[in-house]
Amino acid sequence: MENVIKQMTQPELIDHIITNGSKYLGIGEIETMEGVHYRTKQWERKRYLISVLCDHTIMTFKEIAEKLGYKQHSVVIYHYKNMKDDLSGEVYGSNKTKQIYNELLTYLKLSP
Repeated sequence: MENVIKQMTQPELIDHIITNGSKYLGIGEIETMEGVHYRTKQWERKRYLISVLCDHTIMTFKEIAEKLGYKQHSVVIYHYKNMKDDLSGEVYGSNKTKQIYNELLTYLKLSP
């Protein structure tokens, strides 16, 4: 499967991340594509998809916003920045967030 991931085109990789990432995170695909109300479980889980799409594809913030159902790309930038802070080795980084993110990457076969 590792070689299959490397041979995917960008559109196939994006669909793989959204479809399988949504499954792993327990978000329905309709919920992924539509805007999600602020501070719900889906809102929290959708942040992981934003980070994976930013880190592993060549999509712009605007394209990610459109794909995930956000009206403005500034929301994607905000979530991405917060996830990077949580994933950092800084004092305020979150171990739980790191664990879920790493498990998601492993599930998607994107981990190094």
